[in-house]
Amino acid sequence: MKTILVIDGQGGRLGSELVEKLLKLEEEFELIGIGTNS
Repeated sequence: MKTILVIDGQGGRLGSELVEKLLKLEEEFELIGIGTNS
């Protein structure tokens, strides 16, 4: 299983948008989000 780490702290919803798109994929993976509002 793949692990995807999203690090975001700049604002502007870039990290949030990336996570939303990743969750729509039909692949199995572990998703870890790190940021100021995670």
